[in-house]
Amino acid sequence: MTKKLFKYDFLNLNKGLLLVYLVTFISTLVVLIFSSSNSDFGIALRAVFKDFSLISIFLSLVVPYIMCIIRLKKSLYKSEAYFSNALPLKRDKLFTCKMLSSAATLLISWLVGGFCFICAFSGTGLVATLTKLFSDTTTFGVAIDVVIHIVLLLSLSFMILVTGLTLGHKFVSKKGLFATLFVFIMLIVLALVFVFVLEPLKLNTYPFMDLSILVINFILFLLNRDLYNKGINLE
Repeated sequence: MTKKLFKYDFLNLNKGLLLVYLVTFISTLVVLIFSSSNSDFGIALRAVFKDFSLISIFLSLVVPYIMCIIRLKKSLYKSEAYFSNALPLKRDKLFTCKMLSSAATLLISWLVGGFCFICAFSGTGLVATLTKLFSDTTTFGVAIDVVIHIVLLLSLSFMILVTGLTLGHKFVSKKGLFATLFVFIMLIVLALVFVFVLEPLKLNTYPFMDLSILVINFILFLLNRDLYNKGINLE
């Protein structure tokens, strides 16, 4: 049942994103093909598709966020909530399965967006870009490092939003107010911790910050699961 639910949620989320990914890949491919062209037509086409590629990359990163949040709210708290809770699954496994399908969807979008951004704005042709990316360990290492840090930061933002959503539906009234206040307060607290704790202690290195983000994400996940296990206010 857990695998079937994960597959259902994952396919439901990603079928609407296939068009966005396809447009992103095509626009990036056009930029790479004409990146070495010196003709006026090639330069003009490259400039147009570079802008189009940037927009599609932005959409490939933002749209999955919106879809995942809407899907979580719909399946756990709103119209599909009673159906979800009627499944022969424990509440903790139900919540974990929903979160895993969202996390897998976001991971794919981050990888697609990161790869296309590196390729589209590398300033070299298609063959040169792929050769450099997979043969030059320095370039490859930097590219992977950038993608990993972006993924971690976006994952933290996603968990903050999910926790705000969960807290909002834990209380009967003013759901939007609880969610908004939590997100705002959490961002302020994280900024203060990084500035006034990690910086003075010289712990502002990438590995320690990455580890801190992973720990915070795990704590927020446990908090969300615990709140869901204790009961929520369905709509």
